[in-house]
Amino acid sequence: MMLRPGETLTPPLRPSSAVFHVVVSGRGESVVNGERFAWGPADTFSAPVFAAFTHRAEGAEPAFLIRIHDRPLQERLAFFEAPET
Repeated sequence: MMLRPGETLTPPLRPSSAVFHVVVSGRGESVVNGERFAWGPADTFSAPVFAAFTHRAEGAEPAFLIRIHDRPLQERLAFFEAPET
């Protein structure tokens, strides 16, 4: 995902855990379940199942994050449960 300078993104709660990796460029911070993490190029951080989190890009350049999640594994093991909307 790309965050423009100063942009804040609040994804929906998800029933899968996720790992985020900062690629190419960008700096910012994420708040995961109330805990603040500053990040920059080549940093990696995670968010547990149903974590409430936000990402915010800081500085003059966009930030690029890759999200890797375990939903395919949960589906294969028949553990995945989507929240009701």
